[in-house]
Order: sequence, then structure tokens, then C-alpha cells
Amino acid sequence: MHIISRARLSEFWEKHPNSQISLRLWYKMTSLAEWSNFVELRENFPAADQVSNFTVFNKTI
Repeated sequence: MHIISRARLSEFWEKHPNSQISLRLWYKMTSLAEWSNFVELRENFPAADQVSNFTVFNKTI
């Protein structure tokens, strides 16, 4: 999976330090993933949505 901007993630966690661990884990998991299709991705991230050619990872509580 191609992450559009890791720099944006680090900018965000610099402003919101409580998010750093979660975002780093998400980044590692998604950048190493080799999902064949959207169904496989949703097995790991059920709240994700497909928008055109992009995947939007929605926040879950």
C-alpha cells in the first residue's frame, strides 16, 4: 500500500502526542500489507471506505 504522506502523520502526532503510538502502528501495518483486494483490507480495518482509487481509514473508538 502506498501512504500518501508520512510527513503529515508525523506533523499530526507532534501536535497530538497521544496519537503517536497508534499512528506509527497503523503506518507500519499498512505500509507492509499486501492486500489483494478491498475485502482483505476490511478484514483488518472494518471501518475503512473506498473512495475512487483511494482508501479512507476512518477513526474507530
